[in-house]
Amino acid sequence: MVTGFTLAPLNYFLKIVIKQITYIFTFVFFSASLMAQNTDRLDTLVSSYIERLTQLWNENKNHNFSGCITDPYAETSDRQFPGQYKQSVLSSDNGKQFLLLKRNQLRQSILKKDYGFSLNGGYQENLSAPFVSPDEALVFRRKFSIGVDWDLLKGGLLDNKNAIKKLQQERIQLDAARQHKHISQSTLAHYSFIIQNFNRLKLSIIRFRIKMMQQQNDIARQLWVLKQITGDAFLTSNRHLTDSRSQYYLFDTYNKDFSLLRNDSINTIVPFLADIDYGRLLRATDSITELNRQGDVTTQALPQYKYHYYEDISLKAYTRYNYYDVFNPGNQPRNFISLGLNFSAPLRGGLKERSELEAINNQLNHTSTEEINTIKAHNQYYLLNLLYEYRTKLKNYLVLLEKRKEQEERIRIESVKERLGDLEFNPNTAIYILDDYWSNTVELLEIHQQMFRILLNIQEQVPAIELSHFMTPLSYTQTSAQVPEQGERYLYIWSKTFEKHTTSFIYDYIHLNQFTHLLVSYKNDKDYLKTLNSFATTLHKQTTVPVHLMLGQNKLLYGGVKELLDSLQSGVNLKIIKGLHLDIEPHTQSGFKDNKEKYFQLYLQLVNTVSAFCNENNLSLSVSIPLHYPEEVIQPVFKLCQRVMLMAYENVDPDFISKKTKEETSISSEKTVLALRAKDFSSRDQQEIAFKKIGIKNKAYHDLETLLVLDRESSHLPESSPVDTKQQKPSENKK
Repeated sequence: MVTGFTLAPLNYFLKIVIKQITYIFTFVFFSASLMAQNTDRLDTLVSSYIERLTQLWNENKNHNFSGCITDPYAETSDRQFPGQYKQSVLSSDNGKQFLLLKRNQLRQSILKKDYGFSLNGGYQENLSAPFVSPDEALVFRRKFSIGVDWDLLKGGLLDNKNAIKKLQQERIQLDAARQHKHISQSTLAHYSFIIQNFNRLKLSIIRFRIKMMQQQNDIARQLWVLKQITGDAFLTSNRHLTDSRSQYYLFDTYNKDFSLLRNDSINTIVPFLADIDYGRLLRATDSITELNRQGDVTTQALPQYKYHYYEDISLKAYTRYNYYDVFNPGNQPRNFISLGLNFSAPLRGGLKERSELEAINNQLNHTSTEEINTIKAHNQYYLLNLLYEYRTKLKNYLVLLEKRKEQEERIRIESVKERLGDLEFNPNTAIYILDDYWSNTVELLEIHQQMFRILLNIQEQVPAIELSHFMTPLSYTQTSAQVPEQGERYLYIWSKTFEKHTTSFIYDYIHLNQFTHLLVSYKNDKDYLKTLNSFATTLHKQTTVPVHLMLGQNKLLYGGVKELLDSLQSGVNLKIIKGLHLDIEPHTQSGFKDNKEKYFQLYLQLVNTVSAFCNENNLSLSVSIPLHYPEEVIQPVFKLCQRVMLMAYENVDPDFISKKTKEETSISSEKTVLALRAKDFSSRDQQEIAFKKIGIKNKAYHDLETLLVLDRESSHLPESSPVDTKQQKPSENKK
């Protein structure tokens, strides 16, 4: 008999399985949801830290401390070594040396005024018996005499002259001793003043370093805990912070300790960088005896003093007035004048021995000519070694200065990355670059301080010489081929640039690239004029970069310029405008080749009209012209304009451009500006190299839009989706 099969156990088993699967799915879903929430929280937290780092970078990136750095290539006439240092070296010789020199000078002055004269007088009173004078054969109660003695030899006129010669020789020795001693207490004290003053500048920078790196370190610690940066990156942050703190402790404690010694300080140090002409300095120090001229004392080499027999001989002339009160009442008192001469000489031998003894005393007490020459040679070699040390420090300074320029370029690139929203921008790395840049400034100040110490030592060796007379400015060929020439930097900006980029972005770009003049396109459009006025007004208030309005309509050749100038005058505040720029091209007109003279005449008439307007409104005038205009056009253009931009486009070979611009630069190198297009180069470096090779001081960059393209290529930035632009269609280059 077959029993029936029941499904109850199977159903029970299925229910259990389904229930377990439900539990598992619920747990997985809950865990995934929790993990997603944690991930979102982590991403939010990390993003906030990155945003804080970016904000920290933006708050500090414009601090360059350029006021602490001396540009060795800037034109300056103030290259004098600070006078208070030199004065102290001259006047302070630990007291005793100064007193010896002063005593010597006073003794000479006294002897020069002593001619050997003396006033003599006498009185005699006889109290009891009268006195009989055998000399006068008189019997008198009393007598009185008065007169003048004149010592001619020993202790008198000639003896004083010999004493003056000895004192002059002694003065030479005192001068030489003061001149050729080692570093004096005065020099050490003044070097302490220098350290204190340079420390003030260094501390002003390090305070910024500590503040920035402390904030960065706090954020880096959190990112390291969250495993968002590596341990090496966090240790780098610690290193930067420790370096800034240790430097602050070093410089701050020195200044505090110095204040315990002195309450006063040299408040002003005028830093300078210059080379020293050793040849001229050597000729000025040829004779030690020519240094330290004081008053009437001559420091020319004097003959050695010799003993003479007449120094022990006394020869005295005298004159007397005599009065006698005679004893006999019937006799009248007697008075008369007498003249006389007294002479005495020792009767002794040993004249030869005395002369030899005096010669030995001279050798013991005075420096011989040979010794003076030895001292002079030692001084010259010492100066040479000091100068070598100074030039070594100068070389290190120039190398660090070039490194500073490299860091400025890295900061500029990071700023461009950040402004353009490049994904490669790392605020943490950018802050390290900025801190290294500030640290480089501190190193420059440290080397400059050491150079001042060497100059103090040099000045100490030649205290009677004005050291600044032997300093020469550094030249381009003496230093580095990478030194940029100083000159004006113009930037072309078309009107459509304001449609694509914010004005704040343009301000930053001008600042970062150190442009000195802007050539901004003008058009009579209500909305554009509002933007233009706002831009020029803000630039006028916040910077010293002037704006030149650019007129680029070729149709102005045929008329309408006065109407355009009238609209410009009414639509733009000319008080904030530096000048006008004509970018008119008659050579691009269709009939130019057949009638060049006609078009050049129209062009010169246009330049004359705009020049008159500029003169009436106190504006400068500049123009852009190609390299092939004839002399009869170039000459009047240079006469009417303050600047002439030479458009060297397409063919950017430096030799070709140098040859083609020779005529313009010969007319006026100061008025000549070389304009190069950014799109003719594959990188900004190539453009800068071309400017440098051609050698024209003033430069014009054509134009902002294509410069941004080169910046992207130099920084490997994407060409799309820049966050700092207005996302309009790309502007079209005018040329």
